[in-house]
Amino acid sequence: MKGLLLFFIIFISAFNILAKNISADSTSYKYSTVITDTIEVNLPKEITAKDISRLPVRDFKNIIELTPGVILNNNIIYMRGSRGDETGYILDGIDIRNKLTGKRNITIVPDAISKIGFNTGGYGVNYGGSSGGIINTHLKTGTSKLKFTIEYVTDNLNFQSKNNRFNSEKFIGTHSYGYNEFTATASDPFLNNKIKFFALFNSNWKLDKNPRPFPGINLGTITDNLSFTPETNSITLNYPAGPTFRTSKQTYTGTGTITFDLNDIKIKAVGTYTNISSDRGGGGNILQILDLNRIGINRGYNAAASVQLTHQLNPTTFYQLNLGFTVSANTAMDPLLQENWMVYGDSVANANVGAVWYRTNQDIVTGRMGRYVRPTSYYILGFRFSAPNDVLGSYSYGGFEKYKNEEFSIKGFISKKLDKIHSIKFGGEYSTNIYRSFNVLAPGIAERINSNNQLPESRRVTLKEVFYPLVNSYGYDLFGNEVNDEFNPSGNYLDNGAFAPRRPKFASLFIEDKITYKNVLMKIGLRYDYIDVDNIMPIDPANPQTFIDNYIGVIKPDGFKKSPTFSTLSPRLSLSYSLPNNYVLHSQMGRYIQQSQLLDMYNGLYYNIIDFFADRSLPIPKSWYLKPIKTTQFEIGFTKYISDFASFDITTYYRNITDLVVFAFQKTEVGSSSGAYATLVNGESAIAKGIELSFNLQRTKRLQANAIFSFQSTSGTGSDSYSQLLNNNFFKDGSLSLEPRANTPLDYNREITGNINFDYRFSNDETSDILKNLGVNLLLTFASGHPYTLSIGRGDRYGGLESNPRFRTPVEELNSSRTPWIYQVNLRVDKTFNILDKLKANVYLYVINLFDRVNIQNVFIRTGSPFDDGFLSDPTLGGTLHPAQRQDYENLYRAINIDYFQNYLRTTGNSLFGQPRQIRFGIRLEY
Repeated sequence: MKGLLLFFIIFISAFNILAKNISADSTSYKYSTVITDTIEVNLPKEITAKDISRLPVRDFKNIIELTPGVILNNNIIYMRGSRGDETGYILDGIDIRNKLTGKRNITIVPDAISKIGFNTGGYGVNYGGSSGGIINTHLKTGTSKLKFTIEYVTDNLNFQSKNNRFNSEKFIGTHSYGYNEFTATASDPFLNNKIKFFALFNSNWKLDKNPRPFPGINLGTITDNLSFTPETNSITLNYPAGPTFRTSKQTYTGTGTITFDLNDIKIKAVGTYTNISSDRGGGGNILQILDLNRIGINRGYNAAASVQLTHQLNPTTFYQLNLGFTVSANTAMDPLLQENWMVYGDSVANANVGAVWYRTNQDIVTGRMGRYVRPTSYYILGFRFSAPNDVLGSYSYGGFEKYKNEEFSIKGFISKKLDKIHSIKFGGEYSTNIYRSFNVLAPGIAERINSNNQLPESRRVTLKEVFYPLVNSYGYDLFGNEVNDEFNPSGNYLDNGAFAPRRPKFASLFIEDKITYKNVLMKIGLRYDYIDVDNIMPIDPANPQTFIDNYIGVIKPDGFKKSPTFSTLSPRLSLSYSLPNNYVLHSQMGRYIQQSQLLDMYNGLYYNIIDFFADRSLPIPKSWYLKPIKTTQFEIGFTKYISDFASFDITTYYRNITDLVVFAFQKTEVGSSSGAYATLVNGESAIAKGIELSFNLQRTKRLQANAIFSFQSTSGTGSDSYSQLLNNNFFKDGSLSLEPRANTPLDYNREITGNINFDYRFSNDETSDILKNLGVNLLLTFASGHPYTLSIGRGDRYGGLESNPRFRTPVEELNSSRTPWIYQVNLRVDKTFNILDKLKANVYLYVINLFDRVNIQNVFIRTGSPFDDGFLSDPTLGGTLHPAQRQDYENLYRAINIDYFQNYLRTTGNSLFGQPRQIRFGIRLEY
């Protein structure tokens, strides 16, 4: 860390000397010392299309990561200490944040982006729905002349055929991970530039959608000598290094914009659609190695359409109106039987699609036979491998689930300049959503149907009654058909509209006075928010007998009601003050309101009841109703314009976040037929504080440079909705404990993050043909480690401590340890050639993780290392297992749980390592 700080101090000094002693060339941008809106003065700044085209990164999240105050941890964006669901996403004026999960709902291709604005603090009252920060993306519009581009990018540098992609071979020190991208754009003006259009088509194919530095496995055939079933007692385990099986992803995206410039009226219409097909495998799927053809698949799409109208009524008054619609949908299913989920567990149906279930001699002897009995798994030295052709039994791999989310929104404001000092802006927004979800553990359905049919007719139940304990559904009925019912508390328990889609509504009004006086710009605003989450909840949660019949296990509709609405006011103030010697002081304070992710509340009503009252060893519940998260933020900083083309900014902030979601128990009344049950409530808090430094050198003397350095401290009582449940202190002596906790560092807190970017370009006027139009972009990103807690314990059946807190004991205070620092250098080299008078070609090579650094993202909490989980070396744990075949067992364990960290992936969903080196070649033709 000291070395990094020293390097950064040297860089600052060099930057200042450079800025003061060089003069800008004709391509320099001259800063204005005139006070502008606080949102423009406060960090972070914008990233433009030209910046994006020269960066050695393509993924949207990696571009966002280059912003001060942004942490990308385990592929989730955290802004200034907020949780992962508190980031807002806007696309040309409309909200594209999925309120169910808090993630971006719409695919955005980098080549379609005109600019991205980042607001981690200081945004005005016209923005809402996010308490962490806002990522505001604008799509390109048509050019003033006809323009076409075609671009192709690939990492298949040694021209491997599709049949040779898994051959373990490296080329130029790296594997090919099957990256192929094609993009075509067109733009053209009409009617003397009054109408312009822009269109894009993009195809993106990834053989491995999440490359990791897996080493490969070469164990040959391993036989379990103690097995009673010779047909299932051995496995040949050879797995190639490089890309992993069944982890591909294909997207097709079409994006278009059309603009109308009708003098005082300007209209921008935007449309984008993405079709997505992907495999649900990940991390090698070693335990499914015999059954890879049954790894689940995803089929989905997302789309957005919007119209923005701006009308200048007179020189001092204008209004703007935005209409938007977004939709996203996905179906996760078995690749062979697909949407025919009722027969996933039927051997005849499987055989009809070519998946024959074989029986062992032991099956025949013991009578483990029948149409609805799935094939016997391979048990080898304690590891369970899925049998060939078996339908996989979880949502992630072989169950069936689908969802569909829709949102319609309208937003507008009118702005009036009253005099030389005051400008008033008044507006509001409204959005209504429709959320649908359907989940079922499909492999067991066929057997349930058959068992019911075998009962005497007097004891049989309806098909609905067979399904309702097994299906988690809203917006779809028990059979997966879309419904549009409304909840009816006086109806029958299976026909009372409990499958109604959730229709949350969000509305707001805001008013703001912008005051400009001499060297001062001030914004004073007030925002009103109204939130209706549209959930179904018990009238009396403390008396379960009022809403569920424990004897027959069904709900009582008249014991439920709609959840309450919420409304509040949020004041905000921002100030910019121009000081002598090209200094600008900026500050802001405000209150921000955001509904937590709706996924913490939404569940099928019947499934929610079963989930609440199930006797689970580790319950993962939902909530009936959650209030919004509240954030109060204070920020102050200054910008120094060193010259016409260089600037420095420092900002410090403090954020207090309350009403975060936490796991808890709902107590029941004395004498209730049920005891306390698990739920989620508002009850956690967090404090984030930090300093952000930014340096910007505009293009001059061929060089453009930018640097970001952020210090951040984020502590709280929990890192996500279930951290109270999953943290090491939750279980004490085998019993549940929810004692109040002090603030501790949050799981995702990386105290120091930053990046340095150099872009050096030769012009078309160079005398050397080699140097002419040659460019080099070098990007260094770095971050300190994130917290974790060293622990001991036996762990789960495979020795891991990460899955169940009852099986581990902390040996230090919560989150006292840190993972190692991460560093990565990306490089892009490109050169432009003039082919014809109006045709140019840009040829480039870019390298992700140039030095192939092994960046440790996470560790095993028993050892603090990603290379050893401590299980085999402990005689009380794995040290005495399988003594007769000790070497085979150790080889198998290391390959599965260490080299490919399968158990860690299964229990956390996270990777131990960052991406390996990847080299991609591209060519872009522009007319």
